[in-house]
Amino acid sequence: MSTCDPQNGQSLRVALTSSILSAKIVLIARTVSEEPGRPVNGLEGYLPIGIHFLLVVALTGLLLALHALVGGRRPNPEKVLPYESGVWPIGTARERVPVRYYVIAMLFLLFDVEIVFLYPWAVLYRVLGIPGLVEMAIFLGVLLIGFWYAWQRRALEWE
Repeated sequence: MSTCDPQNGQSLRVALTSSILSAKIVLIARTVSEEPGRPVNGLEGYLPIGIHFLLVVALTGLLLALHALVGGRRPNPEKVLPYESGVWPIGTARERVPVRYYVIAMLFLLFDVEIVFLYPWAVLYRVLGIPGLVEMAIFLGVLLIGFWYAWQRRALEWE
């Protein structure tokens, strides 16, 4: 693996592990976004994240307060009935639960997590160059093999 050195034009090779990928993204973000000769302050980079966090907490509190003040509470027998995973709770608790709910949930998680890796790659595509493109093609190829396998096993069909 090589390191990012913008003066020499070396490319950054992205490993498929998240820890190495995140460390390199931070390194690239610092070298690309900062002005040359400007000292790096450790807390300065976290200011936008802190502001975003405070805005999220304030908005959440505001929406919960509005719901408590404006929203009405009119419970009736239909609303208080338990309903979980598309199955009405009728009968004993020892009945078999259809596995298709869990299979669909696991497949969603499997194929949704790829976005966590695709987004940083897309942001840094020009910096990563051809080696980054090849590594992402391998990653997507493995995902397509998994998708093809799920398709062949008819795991995506809802009966």
